[in-house]
Amino acid sequence: MIRRSVLRMVGSGLIHSRDDVIRYLINEGGFDIESVTDTSVTLCAPDEPEEMLTLTGWVFSSSFRLADCVSDNTCPVMYD
Repeated sequence: MIRRSVLRMVGSGLIHSRDDVIRYLINEGGFDIESVTDTSVTLCAPDEPEEMLTLTGWVFSSSFRLADCVSDNTCPVMYD
């Protein structure tokens, strides 16, 4: 559900980078970000810090830059 929501925002052009993804998860989702690596973002709900979820895939990686891949047509296919 979280991944699908983020992908919808990417598809609608409202998210362009992993920084945008993180801002969306914090501001709109109300999540706490526990850790960020080159390939993932780990989050939890503020009221359940022991229940963590690690999101992986291109959109959650440090290489995610929508404008770059759109301009040179190299965007990976995104599945939810």
